[in-house]
Amino acid sequence: MGEATAAANLNGLIAMVNPLVALAERAEPIVATSFFTRAAEVQFIRSRYDEALALASRGLKIASDLHLDFALGYCLVQRANAEITLRRFEAARRSLKTLTEFLFSHKDPYLELEHQILHMRMKLANKRHRFSETIFPKHIWRDASGAVKSEYLGLKALTAVGRGESDEALWFAARASELSDGADARFSSQLASAIAHRRKGGDEQAFLESIVRLTLACAEAEVLDSLVQATRADPRVASVAAQDPAAKVVVRDALLRANDEAIARPAGLIAEEIEHALTGGLHDVLTPRELEVLQLMSRGLTNAAIAENLVIAESTVKVHVRHILRKLNVATRLQAVLKASKSEVDSAL
Repeated sequence: MGEATAAANLNGLIAMVNPLVALAERAEPIVATSFFTRAAEVQFIRSRYDEALALASRGLKIASDLHLDFALGYCLVQRANAEITLRRFEAARRSLKTLTEFLFSHKDPYLELEHQILHMRMKLANKRHRFSETIFPKHIWRDASGAVKSEYLGLKALTAVGRGESDEALWFAARASELSDGADARFSSQLASAIAHRRKGGDEQAFLESIVRLTLACAEAEVLDSLVQATRADPRVASVAAQDPAAKVVVRDALLRANDEAIARPAGLIAEEIEHALTGGLHDVLTPRELEVLQLMSRGLTNAAIAENLVIAESTVKVHVRHILRKLNVATRLQAVLKASKSEVDSAL
């Protein structure tokens, strides 16, 4: 993608980005679109896909409203990335179509490669997706940054894994590693290599140790999208990671943020309590008071407003919110509301 992709580690970066979101709303349009695009990229790599989609959409709206053509393609890439990974395929197809049309009149090496990367992500998420792989002109490949070329080759390695072509996967992974030590490509390449070596007859115990080590390394670096893409290329990655308690939590949370319950469930990653929440049993998971708080959260109310509405102390609301996040296995209020919307929180009350 961009500068975030070129970074070797994103640990702690979001703590610096989040306080700037409100300021970006009041910044010059060019600055605002650039900020929202970069922030979306960081959240995407961290596997915070809902947040990435919201940020990319804000940047795209500014660019569209003010006809900032130079920024449109970059915003579209980030929005499509999030839509694909969240399995919102119809929306993703519209974004891909718009980007394709944009590329007819705007030649950009970065966007040309990212367009192919998006199709590869779509193929990993939806095996029925069909696309024609582009043979890039020499000047496109020459002028693209090492980071985006490495990202492209890392995804090529994972899609080769998905097709069962282990030798090809190893070749692409090696080339990606030579071009850049960027966060996303590095882990994509290493995960693809681990899977390919196992398929070629490598030791099962060595495979387990590699997957656990890479899963924990992804968590440490806050580069979790590579892990999600790897589980889509080969779901065994999830079941192997599930054998280690710490790695299990990491891969489970990343897969649930990606709406990949279909991978997480057979890998034994979804506990009974989480299963109730995912299948609409919110009333079996949350107390009546917690359901009331969640309903008010879904309306966008702050803790203070919820406290006033329910005639309870704000500190009590904070306790309820913590319990809701823990029980629904999410990290933010937005994720809780989004998960609750699947379970129709209003009908549970």
